[in-house]
Amino acid sequence: MKRFYIAVALLVIAVAASSVCFYTFNRKIEALYTATEELLIETQQGKATAQKRKMDDLLALWEKSTVALHMLTMHHGMEEIELNILSLPDFWECEDREGFQEACIRAKEQLKNLQDSERVALKNIF
Repeated sequence: MKRFYIAVALLVIAVAASSVCFYTFNRKIEALYTATEELLIETQQGKATAQKRKMDDLLALWEKSTVALHMLTMHHGMEEIELNILSLPDFWECEDREGFQEACIRAKEQLKNLQDSERVALKNIF
């Protein structure tokens, strides 16, 4: 009977740890997605100072989130997102508005795809 209680306790710990990781992952991806979406809106409106501020906010959020996201997901999924987000200052300095928008759109789509691929669903299991 003692083994049964230990097994149940270990199962509860595993489920709790998985739930915390899933919640943290989703919260960070949602924050990055929202920041990218806000940046894209500012870019489309053409407000340079607001766009710069939103870009700096996104980069700061990325730096805060990257360690946790790398621990919670496969690295190959993060590389393209990181490349697009970290290329934004280069597009900003070159005043390449079209490239800037494309990088924002790609980052936003990749964040959504990463979130969908990490979701607990039958299509991701089988």
